[in-house]
Amino acid sequence: MVRISKPKTFQAYLDDCHRRYSCAHCRAHLANHDDLISKSFQGSQGRAYLFNSVVNVGCGPAEERVLLTGLHAVADIHCENCKTTLGWKYEQAFESSQKYKEGKYIIELNHMIKDNGWDSPDACGSSLAWPPGGATGFPPTEGSSEPLGAPAEEGSGTCTYILLHAL
Repeated sequence: MVRISKPKTFQAYLDDCHRRYSCAHCRAHLANHDDLISKSFQGSQGRAYLFNSVVNVGCGPAEERVLLTGLHAVADIHCENCKTTLGWKYEQAFESSQKYKEGKYIIELNHMIKDNGWDSPDACGSSLAWPPGGATGFPPTEGSSEPLGAPAEEGSGTCTYILLHAL
């Protein structure tokens, strides 16, 4: 019996011109660097990043959990391609100081890689250098992707971009 397997296709491909995060297990695109809100989060298995939006991610049912910052309604998220649990989505925060997390996503560092253009200060051919000051907070590597986990340096610059996507 011959099995015909279809090639891996992702639901969404992020722009090749921007730095992005991908699933460490299957390389499905997960988020643009521009959607990163914070690197100062703790997941169930270690450090995690908070993102404004993600792609190629499925959501489980919401449940109430007591996290480090109080009671939240969260739904586990998984990679749509390889089904690995990546983190969770904040559905509801019960404390007013935590409301900013609602609708945002936590992805744990051990499930992500940095992908596309992190080694190049000019990945898109523009005159805009990234990051300001040249400090990424990550050690330099060879190749197009690297595992995450190194802490960001104090005082490293930030930059805000507005992305316009035609859907």
